[in-house]
Order: sequence, then C-alpha cells, then structure tokens
Amino acid sequence: MNEEEKLILEKFGKDTPFKVPDGFFDDFTKDLMAKLPEQQENAPKKRPAAIIRRMSVIITSAAVFIGVCILAVSYLLQKPEQPVVAKQAKDNHIENINNTYNSIDEAAEYTMLDNEDIYAYVSER
Repeated sequence: MNEEEKLILEKFGKDTPFKVPDGFFDDFTKDLMAKLPEQQENAPKKRPAAIIRRMSVIITSAAVFIGVCILAVSYLLQKPEQPVVAKQAKDNHIENINNTYNSIDEAAEYTMLDNEDIYAYVSER
C-alpha cells in the first residue's frame, strides 16, 4: 500500500457508510411483483418488432426468388449465338476461298488465257 491509501484508511476507516434497513429483502419479491402491471394470459405475446422482422425476411426471400426466376427465364429464352472464334474462322475461310478464286482469275488475265486455252492446256496433261 502506498502512503495515500494509508492516509485514507486512517481518516475514514474500513466501515461503509451505507446501511440496508432491517427486513428489506424479506418481502422484496412480493413487493416488486405487486408493483408490476397485470398481464393478460390470453393476449398474444408477439412483439411488433418480431412481426416486422419476420415480414422483412419473407419479403426479402420472395424478392430473391422472383429475381432468380427472371434470370432463369431470360437465360432460357436467349438465342444461342455462335462463338466468336467459330464465326471468325468461318469468315476467314470464306475470305480465303474468295481470294483463291480472285488470284486464279488474276493469273488468267495476266497470261491472257481464255477458256479454250485453259481447256486445251488441261487436256494435254
């Protein structure tokens, strides 16, 4: 103990200045129950906060269910599209074919061949 605590103990002592009247706790429970308001036995004991909480849970779950249904229906009604890679490959293939035919036509014009010359050239081999 330090010096301040010793001084306080010497001045005031260890006695508490608070006293409880005699017999105070003997009838404490009975007196307290008499002061409480009467409760009806048949009255429902649900509080408004519990009802509001339950309704909010029901409304939230209904909203989530409706959202999931809307997403599922929109997904099922979507038309399947070709993947981008497959579409690009198809476009590139068609472009390559067109380029091949164009290059054959250009070569034929460059050599000044007509159809009869081409037939004759192919039939000789």
